Amino acid sequence: HIIHDNLMQFLEIFIYSLIQGLTEFLPISSSAHLYFLEEVFHWTNKTVLYALAAHLGTLIAVLYNQRNNIYFLLKKSLYFKGEFQYLICILISSFPVIFIGAIVSLFFSNVYNSILIIIGTASIIGGVFLDISDNYKQNKKSNSKITYKIAILTGLFQTLALIPGMSRSGTVITALRICSINRYESIKFSLLTGIPILIIASLYSIYKLTELDRNISYTFFFISFISFTSALFSIKFILSLIKRYSFRLFAIYRIIFGLVIYMYLIY
Repeated sequence: HIIHDNLMQFLEIFIYSLIQGLTEFLPISSSAHLYFLEEVFHWTNKTVLYALAAHLGTLIAVLYNQRNNIYFLLKKSLYFKGEFQYLICILISSFPVIFIGAIVSLFFSNVYNSILIIIGTASIIGGVFLDISDNYKQNKKSNSKITYKIAILTGLFQTLALIPGMSRSGTVITALRICSINRYESIKFSLLTGIPILIIASLYSIYKLTELDRNISYTFFFISFISFTSALFSIKFILSLIKRYSFRLFAIYRIIFGLVIYMYLIY
């Protein structure tokens, strides 16, 4: 019985870490998938320690993957106006969701629960918006220049990611595609705007851990490693995929995922 319980806990941790890493940077919502799996398999062991380990794993993955872009931005922004503007645009786009997310966490955490019907609906609506934004200006020339105005719009769109199932990267990509930013730049900007958000999420988890006086164990490093490797694969996958295909594959997946949630609630 003890061996069975330990095996089930190991599988839960492994699947949690794998899903978190694979879906964090795809426009399909990592939280939606984790909430759904928790409901289906009755997971009860997910803790702040899990969240911190997963956030750190995915943060290290995006820092590693985007290391050249980050180095270029930090170095060139000291001398060139264009790179400095791009760096400020990243911060502008990240601020609204961090600010509103902090308010939700501090004052509304007790009433802000995951509800599957909301997740399913948000997944479908987000998928439809993603596909429309990606295709409705196909005949218009796309560009890669992100202005302050576009950054503000993206930041406002990104606050929608606080709705379970909407997807942070999905809202960022949707906003940028509406503004005719090309697909590759949309993915790149989504990855870079995720960095300050993941840093804040990690710091918040560390703060919560100090309150709970929890010790870091081997489980922490296991979760971080699985999240890191799966997130790294996921980032490389979408950057490669988007060179040949549109975001429609992800839009279709989101609609199917939402319908699966509806079917689960019905049956």
